[in-house]
Amino acid sequence: MGEMKGGYNIPYNPVPVLLRLDKDLDAQSELWDNLHHQGDVGWASYAAVPQMARICKALPSRDWNPYALACTIEIERHRKTNPKFGFYSND
Repeated sequence: MGEMKGGYNIPYNPVPVLLRLDKDLDAQSELWDNLHHQGDVGWASYAAVPQMARICKALPSRDWNPYALACTIEIERHRKTNPKFGFYSND
């Protein structure tokens, strides 16, 4: 994941932050800051979504931030300036 780019279109590896997501509220802010920037997302953003869902599902309490970030990434992936991601040719 180290070569994937985040919202700033620079290499970003979300793994260390994802590993802290269940213990550290600052991790949520760091993910927001690096995986989405003014409508821009990247491959690191796409790769982090299922991991955020898996981690947050296992937590005893739910916080809306990781789910909101996942929704934002899904919405923004349809922008023409973001990398294409999907199983359909028109996606």
